[in-house]
Amino acid sequence: MDQTQSQLGKDIENTRAVMAEKIEMIEDRVNETMEGTKTRVDNVMHKVKDVQGTLEDAKATVDNLLDTIQQTMEETMERVKSTASLIEQVDQNPWIMFGSAILTGYILSSLNRDKPLGQTYAPTQRQEAEWKH
Repeated sequence: MDQTQSQLGKDIENTRAVMAEKIEMIEDRVNETMEGTKTRVDNVMHKVKDVQGTLEDAKATVDNLLDTIQQTMEETMERVKSTASLIEQVDQNPWIMFGSAILTGYILSSLNRDKPLGQTYAPTQRQEAEWKH
């Protein structure tokens, strides 16, 4: 019986050693799997952050573009209002506008009269020949 108990004790010790070895292998595999999973999760998170940065840049670009378009539209509206106002003034006061145009033409022509005759426009011989044909 002594031998059976000692054999049984050795078997139990061997089983414990084998089980400890297997548990250690399982722990190593679990750790490797955890590390691999952590690395993959870190890579995915990094890619998500890159995509988020790209989306923020795209949003900022679109916002700037919309601001530029809005500013251009406002400037265009102001120009249209100004042009419409000038046309409205001509419609309401045609004689004042007509007189202003004549006065402006007179002033511009008087500026041209102060130049000596040699400085006024004279067609070249080639231009005169072309006009005659």
